[in-house]
Amino acid sequence: MDTSNRRTNVPEESSKLEGMSEAAQEKLEQAGELIAQQGQHIQESVAAASEAAQNLLQAAGEQMTNCARATDESIRKHPYQALGIVLGAGVLCGYLLSRK
Repeated sequence: MDTSNRRTNVPEESSKLEGMSEAAQEKLEQAGELIAQQGQHIQESVAAASEAAQNLLQAAGEQMTNCARATDESIRKHPYQALGIVLGAGVLCGYLLSRK
């Protein structure tokens, strides 16, 4: 066997491995930076969605409050009609639930 050829290839192979290791480290750092950027983008998206959901919830709450006020006002203006509607709805529900 030719051991001198192997010995001369060892520094060459070692140099190649170091180069590959440096390239892999560089790629790993680039991937880490990309992941950090994507993580920040996701956080921004979640914050925007959360704010939009809060605004929507607030608008729905205001609309529900306005509807409740209008219903209360209507009942106070026409109490007998409201009582008749509720009585009719109760009879209808009772009839539908008692059917077999």
